[in-house]
Amino acid sequence: MNGNSDSKYAPHSGEVGSPRIRMMIVDDHEVVRKGLAMVIGLEPDIEVCCEAGSGSEAIKSVQELAPDLVLMDYKMPGMNGLEAARAIKSVLPACKVMILTGVDADSTIIEALESGIDGYILKEAPPDELIRAIHIVISGQAYLHPVVTRKVLSAMNRPGKLAYAPSSAPPAGPIPGLAIDGAGGRDRPAPDFSRPLKPTVERLSEREIEVLKEVALGQNNREIAEVLFVSEETVRTHLKSAFRKLGANDRTQAVVVALKQGIISI
Repeated sequence: MNGNSDSKYAPHSGEVGSPRIRMMIVDDHEVVRKGLAMVIGLEPDIEVCCEAGSGSEAIKSVQELAPDLVLMDYKMPGMNGLEAARAIKSVLPACKVMILTGVDADSTIIEALESGIDGYILKEAPPDELIRAIHIVISGQAYLHPVVTRKVLSAMNRPGKLAYAPSSAPPAGPIPGLAIDGAGGRDRPAPDFSRPLKPTVERLSEREIEVLKEVALGQNNREIAEVLFVSEETVRTHLKSAFRKLGANDRTQAVVVALKQGIISI
């Protein structure tokens, strides 16, 4: 690992009353790690407390330093990112793990969902999107980039294919399922996407559709309220109504049903 003993990686806090997010970056390419550390380190409320060049190195460092979040490359020699993520979750369940990768195959995404990953973002995402994803995940919400969501939906639409199915090996921790900036905690049961969708749904209002479109783009309630010039309570009311009409239990299921029914698109 690079820099664990370096003073720049010493834990510290930002503004008074605002503890900084302590992150670990895991990638087998040092140039990538340093570039990410430089970008992320510009944020006043985030510090890169350590780096690791392999999955096994990351697991050891997690035990020693207990970071809040691990940004994990998927494709690494030896132990890949998902294998390392499962091990980290078993060692430190409270630690968030977000996969950062250029690998965009459907099977990779689905495997990540089954492994209890807190977030999944592509390396092609701009820096501001990465920072936003970090804040969403650290707040206890799960994050999937809209591009990733479309790939999962594509897998769902294939004959005989499910976007979410039991893995041959049980995951190390709770399974969040497909989550798009959701508001629930990790104790919330995973959505059951194998359950047949309702053939028809009650007509959604124009405002409910607008709210769901924003949810599908990864916006939280506060951000939706700002975009639509309404209160957060109004957003919650529209969401609850949309859930009922779509037969959904949460934001994730509502977006998936609305996308499959052609009510919204992303």
